[in-house]
Amino acid sequence: MSGEVTIGIDPGLDGALSLIRNGQLIEVLDMPTNTVKVAGKKRRVIDDVQLRFDLRSEALPDGSMVVIEQQSTRPGQSSQSGLKTGYGYGLIIGVVVGLGYPYRIVTPKQWKKPFGLTDNKAESVALAAELWPYAAESFYGPRGGGKDGRAEAALIAEYHARSNTETTAA
Repeated sequence: MSGEVTIGIDPGLDGALSLIRNGQLIEVLDMPTNTVKVAGKKRRVIDDVQLRFDLRSEALPDGSMVVIEQQSTRPGQSSQSGLKTGYGYGLIIGVVVGLGYPYRIVTPKQWKKPFGLTDNKAESVALAAELWPYAAESFYGPRGGGKDGRAEAALIAEYHARSNTETTAA
């Protein structure tokens, strides 16, 4: 397949990866995770080996980009929770850099504003289903709600494709 590819990443344990080529949503994957034991407790973590495999399975042609949503702590978030968020975010960036892919970081406000979205995740799911009706079922899941990580990863990639901006990090 030819043409520029944009991989959108909504980081986090419930996040996702999406691949867009020429305005078409080609693939959307849940963020790969594992359950590990930490200090005697089971914890979900990003599976860095599977993430690398998922990202590496697509050879990116020239002009392609990985776009990652910036993560930050929330008011009232515990320091342990903030550390886990930062660790996962850094892990994702490290995998992207290790693969040699150009990448760009975008804030939630930056990519949501042009679409007229708020922090309501259901809006992202509805818009993604509208933009890619052939993939709408992938934005709705068996857990009773939308797969907002999948929808937001796709919209992050679409934002970049539409904005056609330069690399800010590599």
